[in-house]
Amino acid sequence: MKFYHIQGHLDRYLELSDLTEEELANVECDLDADDALHDGVRSGDFIVPFLPDEDLVVTLDGQKVSGPLAPSISRHWGDEQAREHYDSCDIIPRDLFSQVDWENLERAMTQTPEMWSVWVTKHVSGFCGTNHMLNVIHGDVIDKCPSCGHTPEKATHVVLCRHPTRTAAYYESVDRFAEWMQRERTCPELAFLIKRYLLGRGDIPMLSLCRRGSRYTALAAAQDSLGFRNFTEGRIHKLYHILRQEDIDRRGLRKHSGHWCKNLIIQLLQITHRQWIVRNNTKHFVGQDGLTEAQQLAIMRQCEDMMWTDPDSLLPEDVDLLNIDFEQLGDAPAVYRQIWLSEMRSASNAACFANGDLPAFPHALSGPPVDTEGSIRFRRRRRWSLG
Repeated sequence: MKFYHIQGHLDRYLELSDLTEEELANVECDLDADDALHDGVRSGDFIVPFLPDEDLVVTLDGQKVSGPLAPSISRHWGDEQAREHYDSCDIIPRDLFSQVDWENLERAMTQTPEMWSVWVTKHVSGFCGTNHMLNVIHGDVIDKCPSCGHTPEKATHVVLCRHPTRTAAYYESVDRFAEWMQRERTCPELAFLIKRYLLGRGDIPMLSLCRRGSRYTALAAAQDSLGFRNFTEGRIHKLYHILRQEDIDRRGLRKHSGHWCKNLIIQLLQITHRQWIVRNNTKHFVGQDGLTEAQQLAIMRQCEDMMWTDPDSLLPEDVDLLNIDFEQLGDAPAVYRQIWLSEMRSASNAACFANGDLPAFPHALSGPPVDTEGSIRFRRRRRWSLG
């Protein structure tokens, strides 16, 4: 006796007249099995999943454990803990937890580079290096967004930041995402809904984007129940998998719905990851002056505030600090603005001491106590004055 493998569900791709006798028999068996399953569900009459004379049967949530016990029990315990956590944090209600496509999310996490998965874990848990978390850890970090100044800067703000640079990068990421959906031959209507939903950045419900009678109405309502945060963090609804498979069957595509859902999750997480990179470039990228963009902007704002200092509040010998060419100061390297700010703070403190008041800038008194001819600051000022 010899056994041969017969491909299943070939009727989805070929005409019945093109199938062999064995393949036709396999199709008939599939149809009979589907009919039996539907009858069993309707009538509630089906066999129990237990074999005769079994000494021990372990079930979890009514499902018989047929493999190793430890992984199944660990997974069950983890699901219960996650369900409680997401519900207590108002991220996923308990009744919606089982509707999330955890299977494809796990596939996406295991089939991507390890360090990228580590970043995803840190981001979705809120323990990434945002200023809010750094403020919790260190206490001396200002809890605000380095781009737009929004406070607090939690992980959820990363993809919602409205700073022009961040917004432009976000729109570019959404365009790339749309190109991926087109390459994967995603249903145009679904692609439109997802793109418009992403562009709304949580302000536009997906259900409001559906046309009347759309086959995606139930999906849109389910997506709105989960919310924008879950979507951008890869926790998508199981209906995406089901409706993608229906679209594949209807259009006769040689695609796999599970593969599409896994890559959909990865693409969504990449949008969030690109926003994180742009955010870090704003905060940590060091330019030719040795300063980040955020530090450059902070110095410029301080200069703009300091240039309106009342000349009468300074000592006569320091008034010339306000008579410089501020346009030239703005075009000069950042170090010259830092020097001018330091001299203005020192001049303000000197005037306060002369009047018997407390210093206007106490922190300006800290730092190197001596500014001799050998110091860097002295040499820089001399080059500036001579140059």
